[in-house]
Amino acid sequence: MKVWHDYDQAALDAQYDTRAQIGDRYDAFSAERSRASLAARERLSPRLDVAYGAGPRQRLDIFPPPAGASAAPIAVFVHGGFWRAGDKSNFSYLADGLRSLGAAVVIVGYPLCPAASLDEVVGSVRSALRWIVARAHEFGGDAQRLWLFGHSAGAHLVAMCCCGHGAESEWSPPSIEGAVMLSGMYDLEPLRLCYINAQIRLDARQVARLSPVRLRAMVAGPMIIAVGDGETAEFHRQASEFAAAMTAQRVRAEFVVVPSANHYTVVRQLATQENPLLARFQAALSA
Repeated sequence: MKVWHDYDQAALDAQYDTRAQIGDRYDAFSAERSRASLAARERLSPRLDVAYGAGPRQRLDIFPPPAGASAAPIAVFVHGGFWRAGDKSNFSYLADGLRSLGAAVVIVGYPLCPAASLDEVVGSVRSALRWIVARAHEFGGDAQRLWLFGHSAGAHLVAMCCCGHGAESEWSPPSIEGAVMLSGMYDLEPLRLCYINAQIRLDARQVARLSPVRLRAMVAGPMIIAVGDGETAEFHRQASEFAAAMTAQRVRAEFVVVPSANHYTVVRQLATQENPLLARFQAALSA
């Protein structure tokens, strides 16, 4: 029986089984990411586990801008993990690439499902942005130059920081100059219908208010909405439809397919200055 488009339950579950894209290489990938992140923390001397809220996971890591920079743009990264896993400490290695843009870097942690609802997760990341803007001067950042980066569930959370319901929304975004979203999920209905919902516990009303593809854009862009060429059809659909929805609202949104990348390796596009996605983002900011 079909449960979503042409997918039966098993096929839909497979579309969102991201581990299948990397298979038995995941452990080696994870270990490499941890080593690189530890090295980045030792080299860059960030402020770690800074509280932006009362919850134990409402913490962020702040990497200073390059030497000599003052009032630097702020690059905020939000990690993935299907809103139910992951930790900011595993992504310290991205600080090198994001700092190459001349930015201070903030990597955000947040509470996880099912202990927190997805509404609470979204609210937590939005609270982190408010905290960052209010205290930008304390770490050499410019509160008027905020750049958002997110991967997987983190891309959804970044999108939720760029969108809202409109006049009735309680969310008023800070001055977001642009955003890069990698391998995100912007239409939550298939997530409600697949195995992931056992832990994120979405209902139809949450899908309506927490699906960025259905919401009003509250940031002009530019947005780069990317997906790896090795990802499933559903991840490609998610990215292309969200880009189209934003473009229809006059946002400067660009859909990008990253060659030779799967759901996990695509995030390396943010790791070094040489990766073309960062150059594309810089060019979009200047356009």
